[in-house]
Amino acid sequence: MICFMSETMNQLVLRQLQQIVDDATDLCHVPLVLISLFDKESGYFHFRALGGISNPFIQTAIKAGELIAGRKLLTYQHTADVNAYVKKIVERQTLMITDIYSATENLLPRPAIEAAQFFLKIKQIASLPIVVNGQMAGMAGFISQKEITPQDLKLMNAFANEIRLLLENLLLASTLEQKVAERTRELQATLAAHERTESALKESEQRLRFLSRTAEQLLNLPAEADPFAYIVENIKQLAGEAIVGVAEYDPESQCLFARSIAGLGKYLQPVINLLGSDPSKMAYKGDEATRQMLLTGKLVEVEDGMTKLSVDIPPMVWNTIKNLINIGSVHAIGLTWQGKLLGDVLILLPRDAELKNAPVIEAFVKQAAVVLQRKKAEESLIAGREAFYNIVEKSPIGLLVLDQEKKVRFINAQGEKLLGRKREDFLGQLFVPPLADKHLPEIAIKLDNGSTGIGTLNIVETGWEGKQAELIAISDVTSRAQAETELNKKVKELEDFCKAIEGREIKMASLEKEIERLRKQAE
Repeated sequence: MICFMSETMNQLVLRQLQQIVDDATDLCHVPLVLISLFDKESGYFHFRALGGISNPFIQTAIKAGELIAGRKLLTYQHTADVNAYVKKIVERQTLMITDIYSATENLLPRPAIEAAQFFLKIKQIASLPIVVNGQMAGMAGFISQKEITPQDLKLMNAFANEIRLLLENLLLASTLEQKVAERTRELQATLAAHERTESALKESEQRLRFLSRTAEQLLNLPAEADPFAYIVENIKQLAGEAIVGVAEYDPESQCLFARSIAGLGKYLQPVINLLGSDPSKMAYKGDEATRQMLLTGKLVEVEDGMTKLSVDIPPMVWNTIKNLINIGSVHAIGLTWQGKLLGDVLILLPRDAELKNAPVIEAFVKQAAVVLQRKKAEESLIAGREAFYNIVEKSPIGLLVLDQEKKVRFINAQGEKLLGRKREDFLGQLFVPPLADKHLPEIAIKLDNGSTGIGTLNIVETGWEGKQAELIAISDVTSRAQAETELNKKVKELEDFCKAIEGREIKMASLEKEIERLRKQAE
C-alpha cells in the first residue's frame, strides 16, 4: 500500500481533494462522500475528506453523531481488517452496501451511526477502492439516500478515478521532490567532499611548502647558526600552543643534553626552582626502553611524561610541574640517522589540546636529523683537519705528496724550510730532489743558519683525494752525519793508538827477554 498522509498531503492537495468530494456530492446526488487514505507508517486508514458538509442539514447530522461519539469524524482511523466489508474493499472490490450498521461495525460508534441514520435516512453505500500505481491507497464511500443505479456508480467511479489521478500526481510530485532532495543531498555531500578534498589539498600544499622551505633553510643553515634553536622554532610553529624542547644524545654517557626550549615563558623560573636546574641546560637519562622508543623515529605519546624520559626526575616533581603549567600530554620523537640516535624532540601540550600536524612534524624531524648528522660530520672533518694540521703541518719532518705524474699536491712547512723554497713554488710542479750524492738516497737541504745540510729521502705509496700518490719524507740528518764523521775520526784515532800500544808491548816483551838472558849470563 502507498502512504498518503501528512508528509505528502499539503494544504493545496487537501483543498483539491475537498473540491472533488464536494463536486461528487452535487453531481452524484448523495448527501455525503467520505474519503479514507492509507498511512504506511501506522498501518491505518485515516478519514481525510468529507463531502456535503456545506449542506446545513448534513452538518446537523454530522454534528449530532460527533456529539454522541465525543470526537470529530475526520479524526477516526481503522485497520485494513477492521471488518469483513473493509477487507473486501482492500482486496479491491467495489461494494454496494445496504446493511449500514454491519458495514460501519468497529469503524464508528453505533450511537453515532444511529443519529446519522435518523437524520439522513441512508439507503445504500457505494464503497470503491482507490488504487494508485497498482497499490491500495485508500477508499471512497458514497453515502446515498436512494438505491444507487449503474449510471450513478459509473459517475462515482469517475470521481474515484479523479481522486486516483490527484494522488498519482501527488505521488509523482512527492517522488520528484524526494529525488530532488536526494540529488540535493548527493550534491551537498559531493560539494562537502570536494571542499574537504580542497581543504586537504591546501593543507597538503602548505605542508609541502613548509617542508620544502625548511629543507632548503636547513641545508643552507650558516655555520654559526644554532640548528637546535631552528628545530624548536619550526616545531613550535607546527604544534601551536605547546612547550617544545630539543636535546642532543651523547652515546658515551647515554644521556640527552638539552640544547633549546621554547614556550615556558613566565614558568621558566618556577620550573628551575622545582628541578634545581635550568631545563634548557639539563642532562636527561632514560632507560633502554626509552632509547629504543626514540630510535623508531616515530612521534609517540609518552604516558608517564618526563619521568619516563628521565629517571632523574621524581614523579612528585613532574606532577607538580604538570599542574603548574597545565600540561595535558607529552609527545616525543627521536632524531635518528641510519639507526643512530642523535637526539630527541619533546612536545608538551596543554590539557584538552590535540597535537596538530603530526605527519609534518615527523617529516621535518627526519630532515633535521640529516642536517644534524651532516653538522656532526662537518665538525668531525674540521677536527680531523685540525689534527692533520697539528700532526702534519707542524711535523719536524718535511712531507710532500706527489701525484702519479710526480707533481706536488701538498708540502708542509718543514718541507718548504728544508728545500728552501715557498709552497706556491712547489704546488703543481714536478719534483726533482736535489741529490747530495747521486748514489745515495740523500738530498741537500737548507739549514737555519743558511748553510747546506744533508737530508734523507724516504718514499712510500699512499692515496690523495681518492687517487694513488707517493708520500716523500725528508729528514734533516745533518747533525747525525756530522756526529758519524766525528765518531769515525775518533775511532781511527783509537785504532792508531791501539796499534801503537800493541808495538810497544811487543818491544817490551823482547826487551824483557834480553834482560833475562843477560841476567842468566851474569850469574
